[in-house]
This record gives sequence, C-alpha cells and structure tokens, in this order.
Amino acid sequence: MQVFEPTSPPTPDEQAFTRWFAALRDHRPGEVDAPLLVAAEYSTDGLRMLWVRVQLLLRVFDRVIERTTRVTGLDGAAAQITRDTFRAAWNADRRFVLQEVALGVETLGRTAMCRRATMLHTDVAVLAADVAAAAGGSVSTSAPLRMYVGDGSSLGAENVSLHWEFARRMAEQITPDPRQDAFVRRWYQATVLHGHATESFDSLQLRSGLRLFPDDPRLLFAAGCEREAFASPMFQEFARQLNGVRMRPDYGPAAGELRRAEEYFRRVVEAEPTFIEAAVHLGRVVGLRGLHAEAARLLTAAMDAGGDAVVTYYAALFLGAELEALQRPADAQAAYERAAQTMPKARLPHLALAHLVRQAGERTDTLDRLRRALAPLTDDPADEPWFVYRRSHARSFEMAMADARRLATEASP
Repeated sequence: MQVFEPTSPPTPDEQAFTRWFAALRDHRPGEVDAPLLVAAEYSTDGLRMLWVRVQLLLRVFDRVIERTTRVTGLDGAAAQITRDTFRAAWNADRRFVLQEVALGVETLGRTAMCRRATMLHTDVAVLAADVAAAAGGSVSTSAPLRMYVGDGSSLGAENVSLHWEFARRMAEQITPDPRQDAFVRRWYQATVLHGHATESFDSLQLRSGLRLFPDDPRLLFAAGCEREAFASPMFQEFARQLNGVRMRPDYGPAAGELRRAEEYFRRVVEAEPTFIEAAVHLGRVVGLRGLHAEAARLLTAAMDAGGDAVVTYYAALFLGAELEALQRPADAQAAYERAAQTMPKARLPHLALAHLVRQAGERTDTLDRLRRALAPLTDDPADEPWFVYRRSHARSFEMAMADARRLATEASP
C-alpha cells in the first residue's frame, strides 16, 4: 500500500472515519465498550457517508473500480459512485482514503476488517439500540418498519436500525465469496435466531441469509418457524385489522403461510433426517393443514427419537391432539400423559387430559386434572413451553451469537 500525505488538514468527516476504523479494530464483540458507542453515535446521514467512504476504501484496496451502489436506506441518489466520479475524486485528492485507515486495513487484513465491521454494527443494533436510535435522526422512508403486535393489535412501530443494513453490506464485502466464509453463515444464523428469540421476525434479514445460503438447514428451519408463527391467530388478526390500509405485513392468509412453512420444514427434514425439532414442527403444521394421519406418524417418530425435554414435550402434546382428531382417545391420553411426565410443571397436558376423561365420564379424575391445570403458574414461562412455542426454536441463540463473535475476531484464512 502506497503511503501518502493529506493535501490539507483532515475534515471532521475524515476524522470520524478514522475513529470508526479504530472502533472496529478495538471493539470487543459482545461488550458495550467505548468503541461500540463510537459506532452507535452515527446519525443516519453519517452512516450513509460512512458507507460511501468504506466502498472507496475497499475499491482502492482491491484496485477495483466497478459498479454503482444500490439505492436503499443507506444510499441516496447523490451518494452513487460511478467509475468516472471515483477516478476524478481519487486523482484530485487522496484523502478519500486516509493513510491511517488504508494502512490499518493492510495490517488487519481485508477479511478481518469486514468481519469486525459486521460484528461492530451488529452489536450496536443488539447491545446499544437506544443510543443508536437517539443518534440516528431522520430515517429514509425506504427503511423497513418493525411492527409491535400484542393480542392481535398493533402496539406501535419503529424503523429498523440502518446498522443492520450496514452489517449486511459489510458481510457481503468479504472476498472472494461471502458464501464460503464460515463467519458469514454463522452470523446469519445467529442474528436470525436473536430476532426470533424475542419474536422479532425480521424477514429481510432472513431473506438475505437464504439468498446467500439457500440450502442451509438452520436458516430453512428458521424460515419455517417464521411462517408457522405468521399463520397463528395473533398475527392473522393483526393482518385483518390492516385491511384497507396501505401498509401491509410481510405475510398472507394462514393457509398459505402453513403451506410455506411445510415446504421449508420438509426441506430441512429431507436434508437432515435427524433434525428432530424440525420434524416436530413439520408434524404440527401438517396437522394444522388437516393431514392428521401423516402428522401422527411424524410426531410419533419424533417423540420416540430421544430429543431434549422441550422437543419431546411438544411432540407428545401435538401428537395427543392429532390422535384425538383421528378418534383414538386412549392413544391420545397416553400421549398427553407422556407430555405431562416430560415437563411436570406444565399445565396444558392436564387441561387436555381433563377434556378426555370428562368425555369418558370420569368425573373425579376430571376435577383432579382441572385442579392441576389451573394451579398457579410460576414466574418462569418456560415451565409451560407452549407459552414460548413461537420462539422456542431460538433458545440456542446466545450460543450461536457467541460463535459468530468468536469467528469475527479469529485470524482470517
């Protein structure tokens, strides 16, 4: 890398660019440290200009002068960089790529820089969202909205942080191909699960991951779970309330969402027959579509496959419902008993059993089951896994995020 001298003192924008590079170099992934707050304090306009400078930096580093940038939330018409304007700017003033930053990239490594920048802005969105929101200022109307839904009603909306888009852009800059980089794959898995862990279904992040990794079982499973959630009454009622409104959610009627979920889950199970949790979700979706015999077969196999307690609980609980639909009350009772044994603090199996034994005319047993079903719940919602079913598949998100953060700082291959 050729060393050069600025033609005049650095501007505030150039100084900010230098601070940003120092932040990505010094930030410890997963910590709310001073470098993270430097990145979090970028305004929306500041992020756009930062993206322009990053592209210039990488183009010089790679000796590539190529395409124009896309116009999205990070770009504006004035920020498009063409071959001619870039050449003119580079020849006129080499401060577009500061010596300190350019030499820093050369020392750190291009791949390491892109990984660290991806993780830096991810941590801003995850760990310093309030700081970033306060600093962001106005957001382009092209930025996606996040809707908050409760009991089928809107609880408000907010713009999705542009730090997510910045992180995606940085991940895509990894060469020679981000699809071959273990960090990028794990980063998409981790960030999708992070959103799902709070039932924040960021379809844009998931679509971007599937565009790069269309056959990744973890991303396909997350896509199925997302569509299964969108088919649930809460999301469907929310969509119904938006009828006649220009803004529409990123999903359709329940029947279509269940079909899409089934397609995703089948792809996962075909690719990984031992993915028991995916088989449980497939069984439930198939059952919701009215294919009770196939659902019972899938759920029986999943229940007997020896998965963890939560997965076995779901398999047994859903199997009981399918066996009821098939008019097999004795088998359904056995499945509900298995669910109750697997998660002793759960209430729902006892409610289902109360219904069954009442139909059989066993009044005493019915009352006993109802008492157990209606007993006070503990403060831990995980004691009744049904309450967290829509996000249960993301319970390993912390481990996935830790993996991504570790890979972000590992030596580049």
